[in-house]
Amino acid sequence: MVEAIGAKIDLIDFGTSSPCDMERVADALRASTGYRIKAVLAVHVDTSSSIRNDIPAVRALLDGLNHPRC
Repeated sequence: MVEAIGAKIDLIDFGTSSPCDMERVADALRASTGYRIKAVLAVHVDTSSSIRNDIPAVRALLDGLNHPRC
């Protein structure tokens, strides 16, 4: 959907059997110079696998890296 509106995406695929790896997300954010990353999107619960992501941890990661809110 994001690509459909013309936005460029950097997809970090965690597969279908594990939640988001916060270190990989942090590495991607640290590598973003000039706050090129404008949004972080994550699925809270994948209904087919019941994998649940820790959305408050994503927010804490953004805050800890002083990444501006979008």
